[in-house]
Amino acid sequence: MIKHHYQICMTCEKYLTFNHFMRWYFYSLVLKQRILILFILLAFSVTSVLAQATIQDEGKMNEATDWLEKRLSYSYQNKSTGEWWNNKLFFDARSKEINVKNTSSDIPNGASKNVYYDRKVLLTELDVRSVRVEKVEKGDGRIPKGKVVKVNVIGNEKRIKKSYNGKASSDEYFLQISFPESDSSLYALAEDCKKYLTMAIDMASRVYPTPDSLQNTNLIFNTLPGNYTGVDGSVCQVLALFPYTLELQFSRQDKLYMKNLLKYDPASHKFSYWVIDAAKGENHPVELETSNWVRLENKTEKFVFTLISFHQFSLEEDGMVMEYFRSEF
Repeated sequence: MIKHHYQICMTCEKYLTFNHFMRWYFYSLVLKQRILILFILLAFSVTSVLAQATIQDEGKMNEATDWLEKRLSYSYQNKSTGEWWNNKLFFDARSKEINVKNTSSDIPNGASKNVYYDRKVLLTELDVRSVRVEKVEKGDGRIPKGKVVKVNVIGNEKRIKKSYNGKASSDEYFLQISFPESDSSLYALAEDCKKYLTMAIDMASRVYPTPDSLQNTNLIFNTLPGNYTGVDGSVCQVLALFPYTLELQFSRQDKLYMKNLLKYDPASHKFSYWVIDAAKGENHPVELETSNWVRLENKTEKFVFTLISFHQFSLEEDGMVMEYFRSEF
């Protein structure tokens, strides 16, 4: 009898232990599913915000390049020479290259061309700050009296590939698009051309965060090196000292007044931003934030570093924002 009761108790204990295990296993599965759902929702939320920003910028890019391709296809006559010039702009969405074609003929849109030029350049190589409208008081050749929209290559480097009658010619550092005074409808397009060309250059150069934090980190350290000019006239030179270590040297009128060090530790996955001036050095522990921009941020100290484009970044401290634009590659 005692042995029989003992066997029953052992069977019950095994059953209870198995039952507890199954309940624990079931709850752990539910918990894992909830965590997975939360992770998916969070990832979807971040991805949706990034996708929305990208879609909006793509819309602006399409608007700008569509305008440039459609409205910069026209013919005009240089009254001083009697020669007709045909202007066209082509945009390659894959490479982000534009080609400004100019051909001359004895009649508008003539099939028989006297001369023809091609000027090709990547939008990402053009200086967005340099887009401007200039008056032309005395025309010559394809540039008659009127207005031109001009834009320079960053650092005035000769990166515009020019060809003359199909043969390679000397490279150039600026583009100019003519709007003759003799045609009032074309003359009125100069300001709009400036607007859409600026928009196209800006959108083509934008950088966007990805869900991969290491890719965002590499984007910062690979993109930044170079020379920049601040909107206040100061100069910033960004030097790559070591892997994941950048030195930012700030100067005014050739006098160094501050150094910053941006570092990333792959082992701890932590960033630090040191601000060093004549008085002291301060470390701003920063975190990578990629909801809308590629940013390094310290919310407590109200310090933010933002990578805006391949050629632009900003520093924000105590609500004061300073933007810097690339001046040399």
